[in-house]
Amino acid sequence: MANIDIQPCTWAEQQDELKAIRCEVFVREQHVPIDEEFDEYEVKCQHWIAFVHEQAAGCIRLIKEKDAWRISRLAVLAIHRQQGLGSALLNAATRYALSNKHRIQERIYMHAQTSAIVLYQKLDWQTEGPRFDEVGIEHQRMCFITSAENCERVFQAHVERLAYPNHYLQHFHTMAELSSKELLIYSQHLNEELFNQEPLIEALSLLARKNKHVHIRILVEDSQNLDLHANHLVYLLRRLSSKISLHQLTDKHHLSLDYFMLFDKKRLLYFNNEKHFSGFACYQAATEALPLIEAFEHAWEHLSHADMNLRQLRI
Repeated sequence: MANIDIQPCTWAEQQDELKAIRCEVFVREQHVPIDEEFDEYEVKCQHWIAFVHEQAAGCIRLIKEKDAWRISRLAVLAIHRQQGLGSALLNAATRYALSNKHRIQERIYMHAQTSAIVLYQKLDWQTEGPRFDEVGIEHQRMCFITSAENCERVFQAHVERLAYPNHYLQHFHTMAELSSKELLIYSQHLNEELFNQEPLIEALSLLARKNKHVHIRILVEDSQNLDLHANHLVYLLRRLSSKISLHQLTDKHHLSLDYFMLFDKKRLLYFNNEKHFSGFACYQAATEALPLIEAFEHAWEHLSHADMNLRQLRI
């Protein structure tokens, strides 16, 4: 694979580069009328440009529709083909859609040129419906197969920046589905915007009941308000007390650690700022997780105790 740098951009920021690539590929090579190549959606789309040795070499765009995300205008200059740019661009757009979906059920689709169907199938896309003509070229609708395994392949070791509760919910659901052994959660007070949401509670419950070896440990700095704003979680803790444990931190001054959620010692949801839901997701973070695990284990054994009030919390 070439030295590829995929950069997100807006139409206003990079329209000259985007136009140049798409005019070369679609207008000149494929004879798409220029007035059909560019449309009113350009300013609403999230765009990406692939750079090879700092030269713009390919692009793609993504737009949010009512109940779906549509990827389109994937283009790679002829001189840079067969180097992995198309796959890298498609994965970048897919990652963005997966992280920003408002609901788990939202689909990611595209109208693929039939000549590229085999490539997309290798990247976990499947065809739907009949083939059709679009700007004089045969196309077919394709949808990304949103299984947990496919999501993990798309993200791999990529560090996906997160900024909203929904971002964390999406990745929590996927990571929980992929995991089968352990979940460590370290939180200040289990913010209700995340830990009282049904998608998280459902994913947590399914993970806890996946097999007899799963163990979920939750370490909190402050559990005093847990009964006031995390009722769904409290109910789950009481119902699955043999699989989910909660400890209250008693000596936070000797614990220098940011808040995080770690699945099976490698899939990491990290909070740079838990209050504002700023952080990142990484599906291959085993090395980065080692100091987090060590600090968590020390705090669990020596700086915290089981919350004996948990059984009395109101639900």
